[in-house]
Amino acid sequence: MQNRMIMIKAKKYLQRHWYNGLIILAFSLAFVVASIAPNNGLDYSIIEVDGGYGYKITKNEKLIIKQSFIPDTKGYRAFESEEDAKAVARMVINKLNKGESPSVNKSELLSLLN
Repeated sequence: MQNRMIMIKAKKYLQRHWYNGLIILAFSLAFVVASIAPNNGLDYSIIEVDGGYGYKITKNEKLIIKQSFIPDTKGYRAFESEEDAKAVARMVINKLNKGESPSVNKSELLSLLN
């Protein structure tokens, strides 16, 4: 008798809350699709420059940005490490994929490079 009551309660719960599972499934599917979505042909490569590193961003193998120095800083200072150049290049690609300006400001640089 008690097992039957548990089954009835479980069935009622599922009947009332099946849409929660559907919502979770939809969000999970959206996340998977977004994580494997193409990057619109955008790619980056790290380049060696005088005093450090810079980056190039290409779209379908055509050069669209060549950054030989750290943007938004006084003078022409190269990135000290490949990792720093990669972090900024990835951020610029993310901005381009969102349709935003690829410009980088000081606060963005500080959050990436420190």
